Amino acid sequence: MARVIAGIAYEELKGTGKITMGPQGIVGTRIFKVVYSRAVAFALTVLTSMNKGTQTPMYYWPLDNGMNLYPKTVELEGLGKCLSETDYPGYTFARVTVTYEELPSAAQNKNKKIPHTMSVDYSAEFITIAPGSYKFDDGAYLPQNIGILMPTIERTITLKNCKVIPETALRGCRGRVNEGTFFGADPETVLFLGAATDGEFVEDPITGVPAKEQELAMNGIYTSVVSAPKDIVLKFKERMVSWNYAYDPAEEAWREIFPPPYEAVNFDQLFK
Repeated sequence: MARVIAGIAYEELKGTGKITMGPQGIVGTRIFKVVYSRAVAFALTVLTSMNKGTQTPMYYWPLDNGMNLYPKTVELEGLGKCLSETDYPGYTFARVTVTYEELPSAAQNKNKKIPHTMSVDYSAEFITIAPGSYKFDDGAYLPQNIGILMPTIERTITLKNCKVIPETALRGCRGRVNEGTFFGADPETVLFLGAATDGEFVEDPITGVPAKEQELAMNGIYTSVVSAPKDIVLKFKERMVSWNYAYDPAEEAWREIFPPPYEAVNFDQLFK
């Protein structure tokens, strides 16, 4: 029995309703029959409906486990004898095969890993200690500054094939230290030095502002869209002692500074 959607009559054919499940998720297939001259309009109606927020059985496929499948691709094929005598094909009817897939859930996006590479440089830097911090064997303090070696780790992480540049996250973390453990380093011992990338940005021709940046600005999150996926290089510097500590000669120990010169933030936002 034929049904009508957007003024186009259709019916489902034998073999429709196939569902395939695997490691990549759930994929469904529905097969429709429509008048060939309306096949493209039918396909576009199905594919663009989700952008309009339409929720009907044609536009999404509810499963018995509470999940929904949504139109992903559409394939058109002429049915019967080709009627056209010109260079363009023509048929009475068309077989329209619609592939439905899951939309990535928030949990799936949260657990998704961003491909990256990393280089690590284990080295050290000189720290100048004020007079009166160190003694000779007779108990007398050294009268001059002394330089000591502070072990450091310079870590460079390259995020691969990024479609957006997380402007807000980069600004919010630059010049700040890690709030929690970061690659095994204790809190406040890793300083985010900054990031680097290059590429052509997709901008609004009138405002000159990246289109995606305008879209997300209302939520206080700014990004820039690149025309092709680019790499983002993140640079960190770790040392043995908190960046908010300084050596106190009177106590002969490293002590916390108030107010702390480096704010502690969650570096996880750099990898989302």
